[in-house]
Amino acid sequence: MLKSLNLAKIYLLIVLLFISFNTETSVSKEIFILKSITLQASQEQVWSALTNEGDLSQWWNQGVKLEPYLGGLFYEPWGNNQLATGTVKNLALLNFIEFTWREKYWQTSEVTLCRFSLKEVNGSTLLQVKHSGWNTFKSSDDRKKMIKGFESGWDFLLPKLKKFLDHN
Repeated sequence: MLKSLNLAKIYLLIVLLFISFNTETSVSKEIFILKSITLQASQEQVWSALTNEGDLSQWWNQGVKLEPYLGGLFYEPWGNNQLATGTVKNLALLNFIEFTWREKYWQTSEVTLCRFSLKEVNGSTLLQVKHSGWNTFKSSDDRKKMIKGFESGWDFLLPKLKKFLDHN
């Protein structure tokens, strides 16, 4: 009887911990930017435009690197001595590449994750950009400002990529 009472207490404790854990983790929703563009190019051409340094410099800016292998470097120097860096965390050749993104002026804990996904659709390539990890910004004002700026940035860059691919 005493043994089954102790087991019941242990079971109740496990249930309470499980409920507590699930409640805490489900409270914070993922915040992300999602952009899509259909490109009149093959997946191979789009992949090259995203990962070949020579192609990147023609539509993004000079010096951008996105090395297409695990642990590869993401490096984006831009205006007034600014710099974004990161590391490739996951990829499937010609299908997607995912990398961390951190601006040099961000706090150490402020790191986002960017994913380029490519899918062939009727002879064209659908490129989806998912930029997540904005929850790492503790200040909601900073977070809103960053998201607004990056949304504008993707809205500026994706048409430049389309124009580059249309002319190659």
